Amino acid sequence: MQKTSLSPGAEINVAAVADEAGISRATAYRCFSDSATLAMEAVLDGAVVAPENVIPERASTREGVRRYWLSFYSIWENRLRVFAARALQPGSDGAPRDRRAARRLPMFREALAPVGTRLGEKKLEELTLAVSAVSGFENYITMKDIQG
Repeated sequence: MQKTSLSPGAEINVAAVADEAGISRATAYRCFSDSATLAMEAVLDGAVVAPENVIPERASTREGVRRYWLSFYSIWENRLRVFAARALQPGSDGAPRDRRAARRLPMFREALAPVGTRLGEKKLEELTLAVSAVSGFENYITMKDIQG
């Protein structure tokens, strides 16, 4: 077996991940300004399940998605707070950090797909983005911390 740069015990950093993924280091650093950001993104990506595993065939799609994200925010609250705080800090070069991954969007697209034929592609995308904007972790924090 060939030892890769990400073998057990190896240091995980942006350059090593770029090499392993076969992408340029410049591209990797554009997406992840440092190893801590990369690690948080990787953990969250591994925690979010695919839409088809959340949206039951017969149950209310809206209710299933709502329950999933509320549960996810509750379970991952501490890590998400750290992630949100880091996202607000400038990168090591002083520039704003890159846009955060929109992990909710695929699930919202799937949940809203039944109305897509009536709305059309452009309106469906607008609705998906609007639902995402009002249902993010930031809103969870506001509801919990400020409004009790």
